[in-house]
Amino acid sequence: MPSHPLSTNEVPARSFDRVEKLSPGEIAEIEIELMLIGLMLYPGEQLHFVISSRNLLGTLMPAIEEYVGANSGQHVIHTGGERPCHLGTAHSNGGINYSNMNGADNELILPDGRKLCYAEYGDPNGLPVFYFHGAPSSRLEPEMFGDELSSSGLRIIAPDRPGIGRSDWQESRSFTNWAEDIENLADHLGWETFALLGNSGGGPYVAACAALLPERVTAAVVVSGGWRMDAPEVKANLPFVNRLFWILARRFPLGLRLLLTTMRKSGSSVQPDLPSEADLKRLQVRLPAPDVAALSVPGRMKATSASIAEALSRGTKGEAWEARMYVHPFSFDHTRIRVPFSAFHGGLDRNVPLALVEAYVAQIPNATLKVWPEDGHLSAPCNHISEVFEVIRKSSTEHSGRVELISPQLGE
Repeated sequence: MPSHPLSTNEVPARSFDRVEKLSPGEIAEIEIELMLIGLMLYPGEQLHFVISSRNLLGTLMPAIEEYVGANSGQHVIHTGGERPCHLGTAHSNGGINYSNMNGADNELILPDGRKLCYAEYGDPNGLPVFYFHGAPSSRLEPEMFGDELSSSGLRIIAPDRPGIGRSDWQESRSFTNWAEDIENLADHLGWETFALLGNSGGGPYVAACAALLPERVTAAVVVSGGWRMDAPEVKANLPFVNRLFWILARRFPLGLRLLLTTMRKSGSSVQPDLPSEADLKRLQVRLPAPDVAALSVPGRMKATSASIAEALSRGTKGEAWEARMYVHPFSFDHTRIRVPFSAFHGGLDRNVPLALVEAYVAQIPNATLKVWPEDGHLSAPCNHISEVFEVIRKSSTEHSGRVELISPQLGE
């Protein structure tokens, strides 16, 4: 269209001097302005955006005849994937800032009154993915992936589990209860289907949701995933010091609470972007070289420490109960999983032995396991997260287009 002398970037003026109809199958990019004047959206609320060829609420003013457009036939709105959408927010300086809509402290009140806290990462218009953090860890864990998140093409929701971080405690919770919480959170977000990604201790939670929510899960992916940490493969392949946490969880819960209290105190101080010489010496004793290298990336040790500190910020009760869950029978049957299940693991992992992962993956129908021989527990996800994201995208492509759009969660 010809430019107008009064047109600006902030307030464009259009002459509308001709009609240009689209040919069948032709795709056109459109800009739709949302004038949310005087409207405040609070955390947990949604903006329901419906595209229609006519005004569904009637005319703008009384006595004005309703405009009837010339559109006919079926119209398809493409969003996500190769055609990303952006939600712009206006600021007082007149400029437009394209926000990721990411937030670390989103909250949902569950049907039983508990608060579930979650963080959001990645592309707000990307494919829907739930990220399940390790143990002990929290919703802040994906921060360790840095810039990989923004280019993932995924909308990643990372919730704190009950009693961890800012999510409320749930008495005698199980893996089955977590599947119920995720179903409620998916409903809240407007997600009919979604993929799952679990790191380390998040692995069994991925398996539980894949087994219990088969109609909603499009893909289940686990990296460095834990399992039953009292299994024979753990004792046969890990040294005593690496098994101490799980021994305490099973036989001496009070000792575990004391250990977690020590972790809580040590993690409360602000961590530097790079590990100190003392940190490196300590890490080199406990971890394989690839994990030490991964933690030496600027900002990564700070991110992982912050995630653990957040997990224990309101006490050790939640993490202590969760540790107990890994050393007792699971409340779901992983052999009933029928959704695509992919596991990735480092051959040098000293936290979760490869033999344990091989054993449980072999029991899941059509599951796949890829081993990175030169990676450890932490370096596996950090060095290969782009490959993991690609697996999720390929398994969920068919869910990328929608005719009716529901916005990301809007908060302050």
